[in-house]
Formats: sequence, C-alpha cells, structure tokens
Amino acid sequence: FYGVRLYEPEYGRFLSTDVLWGLYRSVQPYQYSLNQPVSQIDDGGKWVEAKTPQAQEAVRNSVPSCFRDAVTFNKDGILNAGPLVEAALGQDPESNVANLAGLATHADGVEVLVLQGKEVIEVSQFSSNGEEKSLGFSFDARNAGRDPGEQVVGETLPGKFLSGLSDVPTGQGLSHSNNENTKVVLAAGRSDAGVTAAHEFIHVKYLFLHAGGLADGWRHGNQKVEEAIQRAETEATK
Repeated sequence: FYGVRLYEPEYGRFLSTDVLWGLYRSVQPYQYSLNQPVSQIDDGGKWVEAKTPQAQEAVRNSVPSCFRDAVTFNKDGILNAGPLVEAALGQDPESNVANLAGLATHADGVEVLVLQGKEVIEVSQFSSNGEEKSLGFSFDARNAGRDPGEQVVGETLPGKFLSGLSDVPTGQGLSHSNNENTKVVLAAGRSDAGVTAAHEFIHVKYLFLHAGGLADGWRHGNQKVEEAIQRAETEATK
C-alpha cells in the first residue's frame, strides 16, 4: 500500500530499498525476505497494534458502524488484516475502512495508545545537528496554556525511520516515536475517540505517502490532508 516498495516484474527486482534496511545492515537494502524467498515470506506489512480495550475500541470506531465487525485484534492486540482487507474490497480507496486496511498491511508498524491527561510516554526529538534527546509526552503538558476549545486530543508521532522524512525540519520541536513504529496517541475519556483516531490515521496515511514521495505533506495546513481529515471524521460518525 501507498507505494512503499517499487518492484520491476520484468527483471524480478525491487527498485527501492526495504524500509527497514537499517535493521539488517548485513543484507543489501534491496533484498526481499532476507534473500530467502523460497523458505521465508514477507507479507509486505507489519501491524496496527492496540493493546488496551480503549485503544481497540477507538480503532474500531474509526470506521463506519457497518464495517466495525471486521475490525478485530489477536491476543497480542495486533489488528487482524485479513477481515479488514476483505471488507475494504470494492470500497472507495479514500474511505476510512480502506485507509485502515492500508495501515494494517503497510511496511511500517503503527501503535495506538490511549493516555490519561497526566500519563507520560517517552518520545524522541532531534536537534538541528542531528542529536537525539529523549523527553516525555503527556496531554496535560501538550495542552498547557491552551484555551479549552483548542485542546489537543490526538497526536501522530512519526517512527524513527520517518523522522528525517517529515515536512518539519529537524530542530523545530517535532517529537517522534522512540522506536521504528509510528505512534497514534489519543486522549482518554472521550466519547469521540473513534473520530479522533480516524483524524490521526489520515495523518499517518499521508506521512507514509510523503515518505514515499507521493504526497507533499502530512500535517495540518496541507489542503489534501485537511480535506481527507474532514471526510474521515464525518465517516467515523456513521
């Protein structure tokens, strides 16, 4: 999904590197399944992970009610891609269910977390000279000094491999996930968590598109992103 790998079928070769090449430096970056295609399988995706019931419910409610039975998780909180991909067949590629199916089969993992206001998770930030520092993220800190109507209730934190590909230059305060997975962080105790999840999943979609050179941005202020968010939020209420 979303143009992560470019494959030339005539020559049987990938024209773009494995997005996780940095984890396998002993293997050339254009390989498939560690260069063992007969004995190894690379399904082309990692996961959408939501370990808590609150996070799973938010993911489920990010799609219209008629598709929510297809949003299921295994015992480890990993979204089952099969039923979701089947539900997305024949649907508009821009629909919430198609977008979620795309994330569930994408080469980058997505973690969905639900945080209480004061609850803190560790994130990373890169300075203009490329140095990484760890810091905490919480919604209370994120919303300090904001008016009630401007409170942040969701945040997308790009994975480390995507941090240098975002449309915000390093050193400008954009926080990133502390691992290779992109994190979608949602505020706890909200009845509209599914709508917020749908909103953030658009950011993730466009982040992946942007990383693949298929979109010119993924954050607010980009017209395509804003239009997609508006549609996704409306769909999540159906």
